Amino acid sequence: MEHDHARALMSEHGIPPDRISLLGTFDASGRGAEIADPFFSYDEVVYRSAYERIRDCIIGYLDSTDELTPTR
Repeated sequence: MEHDHARALMSEHGIPPDRISLLGTFDASGRGAEIADPFFSYDEVVYRSAYERIRDCIIGYLDSTDELTPTR
Protein backbone atom coordinates (compact mmCIF):
# COMPACT_ATOMS: atom_id res chain seq x y z
CA MET A 1 0.00 0.00 0.00
CA GLU A 2 1.09 3.52 -0.73
CA HIS A 3 0.22 6.76 1.09
CA ASP A 4 -2.49 7.53 -1.49
CA HIS A 5 -4.21 4.24 -0.65
CA ALA A 6 -4.17 5.07 3.06
CA ARG A 7 -5.63 8.53 2.39
CA ALA A 8 -8.41 6.96 0.31
CA LEU A 9 -9.28 4.54 3.13
CA MET A 10 -9.61 7.49 5.50
CA SER A 11 -11.47 9.91 3.24
CA GLU A 12 -13.68 7.51 1.28
CA HIS A 13 -14.36 4.87 3.91
CA GLY A 14 -13.94 6.72 7.21
CA ILE A 15 -11.28 4.40 8.58
CA PRO A 16 -9.42 6.11 11.41
CA PRO A 17 -5.72 6.75 10.74
CA ASP A 18 -4.67 4.79 13.83
CA ARG A 19 -6.16 1.66 12.21
CA ILE A 20 -4.09 2.02 9.03
CA SER A 21 -0.45 1.01 8.58
CA LEU A 22 1.63 0.88 5.46
CA LEU A 23 2.93 -2.65 5.09
CA GLY A 24 6.41 -1.36 4.28
CA THR A 25 6.77 0.01 7.81
CA PHE A 26 7.17 -3.61 8.95
CA ASP A 27 10.17 -4.17 6.67
CA ALA A 28 13.10 -5.25 8.84
CA SER A 29 15.46 -4.18 6.04
CA GLY A 30 14.18 -0.59 6.19
CA ARG A 31 13.41 -0.23 2.49
CA GLY A 32 10.76 2.42 3.14
CA ALA A 33 7.08 2.61 4.08
CA GLU A 34 5.68 2.36 0.55
CA ILE A 35 5.81 -0.71 -1.62
CA ALA A 36 5.64 0.17 -5.31
CA ASP A 37 2.76 -1.36 -7.23
CA PRO A 38 4.17 -3.25 -10.22
CA PHE A 39 0.93 -2.65 -12.13
CA PHE A 40 1.46 -2.91 -15.90
CA SER A 41 5.00 -4.13 -15.57
CA TYR A 42 5.43 -7.35 -17.46
CA ASP A 43 8.90 -8.09 -16.18
CA GLU A 44 8.94 -11.15 -13.91
CA VAL A 45 11.84 -9.68 -11.96
CA VAL A 46 9.68 -6.69 -10.96
CA TYR A 47 6.81 -8.91 -9.77
CA ARG A 48 9.15 -11.26 -7.94
CA SER A 49 10.83 -8.32 -6.19
CA ALA A 50 7.45 -6.92 -5.09
CA TYR A 51 6.35 -10.36 -3.88
CA GLU A 52 9.52 -10.85 -1.85
CA ARG A 53 9.20 -7.41 -0.29
CA ILE A 54 5.55 -8.03 0.64
CA ARG A 55 6.46 -11.44 2.07
CA ASP A 56 9.25 -9.91 4.18
CA CYS A 57 6.91 -7.19 5.46
CA ILE A 58 4.17 -9.68 6.37
CA ILE A 59 6.72 -11.69 8.34
CA GLY A 60 7.85 -8.45 10.02
CA TYR A 61 4.25 -7.60 10.89
CA LEU A 62 3.55 -11.05 12.32
CA ASP A 63 6.73 -10.84 14.40
CA SER A 64 5.71 -7.44 15.79
CA THR A 65 2.05 -7.88 16.68
CA ASP A 66 0.10 -9.67 19.32
CA GLU A 67 -3.25 -8.91 17.66
CA LEU A 68 -3.38 -12.44 16.29
CA THR A 69 -2.60 -14.15 19.57
CA PRO A 70 -5.63 -16.16 20.68
CA THR A 71 -7.14 -15.14 23.99
CA ARG A 72 -8.34 -17.69 26.49
